[in-house]
Amino acid sequence: MENKANSLIGAPHILSLDIATNTGFAIYENGIITKYGLWKLDKQCRYNRRNGLSEYIKQIIDQYKITVIIAEDIFFNPKKPKAYSALKELQKVLKVVCQQTDIPLELITPIDAKRSTTGNSVAFKEQVVSVINSYGYDLGTGKVDDIADAISIMLTYLKRYYLPITHPK
Repeated sequence: MENKANSLIGAPHILSLDIATNTGFAIYENGIITKYGLWKLDKQCRYNRRNGLSEYIKQIIDQYKITVIIAEDIFFNPKKPKAYSALKELQKVLKVVCQQTDIPLELITPIDAKRSTTGNSVAFKEQVVSVINSYGYDLGTGKVDDIADAISIMLTYLKRYYLPITHPK
């Protein structure tokens, strides 16, 4: 673990993703989360959804000189097998982009992100949103849990590797 952490010291440009048709993202540069938001992917057409995700990621990599990508890992929910299949497809797109750009990818489980952010591994989405808001991030209104999840994933990663973070508040 020590070697992995040391290899990331020179990598201050990190992209965090909560991949879905509404993909939350957060960008970390030099100790702060400089940008976060939501990408709305095509819900109807799988081809457009895959290409849209790939293009968004590549654009952010180029614009922000991303050196590490982290994303929420997916899990199989027997109540939502179609959702799992769609998420698996998007995760494959992410893995291909990472291979093409030679950028390391680390997946973080939802349980780890919730535990790290709220102290509760089975926290509800509203609890994660509340904690992220308490740090001063302006998530806006509406369905903001995907953005909160991307920031939560980022904070989990930063804590795991002892990387500094300064919050807006």
